[in-house]
Amino acid sequence: MKRVLWIFILLILLAPFKSEAVSISGVTITGADEIEKGQQITLTFSVKASGIEKKSDTLGIWVAYFSLQYDEDVLEPVAKDSPGFTTLIYPYNDQNIVFGEVIEDSSYNKECVNGLLYCDDYVVKLSFYVNDVSNTSTTIAVKEAGLGVLDMTDPDKEYNEDDMTEITYTSGTAKTIILKEATGTASKKPSTIVSNSKPNTSKKSSSSKKETSSSTSNSSSSNKEDDKTVIAPKSKNNNLKSLVITNYDLSFDKNRHIYDLNIRKEINKLEVKVTLEDKKASYEIIGADDLKKNDYKVVIKVTAENGDVNNYVINTNNEEETVTQAPEKKFNITKKHLIIGSIIIGGVVVVGLLISFVIHRKDRKLERSLDEL
Repeated sequence: MKRVLWIFILLILLAPFKSEAVSISGVTITGADEIEKGQQITLTFSVKASGIEKKSDTLGIWVAYFSLQYDEDVLEPVAKDSPGFTTLIYPYNDQNIVFGEVIEDSSYNKECVNGLLYCDDYVVKLSFYVNDVSNTSTTIAVKEAGLGVLDMTDPDKEYNEDDMTEITYTSGTAKTIILKEATGTASKKPSTIVSNSKPNTSKKSSSSKKETSSSTSNSSSSNKEDDKTVIAPKSKNNNLKSLVITNYDLSFDKNRHIYDLNIRKEINKLEVKVTLEDKKASYEIIGADDLKKNDYKVVIKVTAENGDVNNYVINTNNEEETVTQAPEKKFNITKKHLIIGSIIIGGVVVVGLLISFVIHRKDRKLERSLDEL
């Protein structure tokens, strides 16, 4: 009996517990795989939310977003549909952000926390106009997604964006679309729905619902697109734009992170000036004020808005200044040199005497010959 009891207890302890934490389980892109140029294609983007199971609970989604990367010369967003949300598309860095805020009392979410929040996946249908370009295919990708989750446990509290918990998800979801040559007349190109500005900040209360008209729906979202809470993805840019060291020449490249610099031995301080590519990033210069204390190394630590760190390192080499002089050439006269010189001079004298003797004898023979005549 005891053995059976212990087995039962063990099974209970090993049984998986239901997690109450809200998370994003994935991002999907669905739709046609090919389209003719000059036509429109509609794709469905879904941010899958897990951990929100009870619509009557105090926990739900207030805002949601995902980032889009695509070739803007090929595709242009021209229509959107996001049940339960008002959605806005606006540019951010090198991508576009699709941002949605819950429509209060919408038929899609009226059972979730008294109609103030949303308890399902964030689903957006986007229609793109395909321009007549030379491309044979194009790719659209979601790089990041996020949810602003609110736990409205206090019915008398007025909640704002500071009360939300932001849940982010890094995605590698992408879809490639085959572009076919047009076989008929191209459709009329609609206006783009990409906004030039980000949404503003608004507040939401759990104790009283905002007034909404019967026409409040996703099709009339333009009435609320100027009144939203922004939870945009934080910038990952942690690059330097420029790096200058006073009185030294340094060839800077933002993708090069280690530099060598020759300095005089007595130098113990460098004046380092930097600028950032992204103003939302921050930097710290370590070691420039005391090279000796920091092992003659300077580190520029750049921190992106999202917390990612990038280091640029300058290794300095202390070298004494030296003047290279040509060696002094000296010629020492030795006894050997004197002997050789004497032999050469003696030889010259002997040769000279022999020549003189020969010439003298020839002159005497000539005189005798003349006398005999």
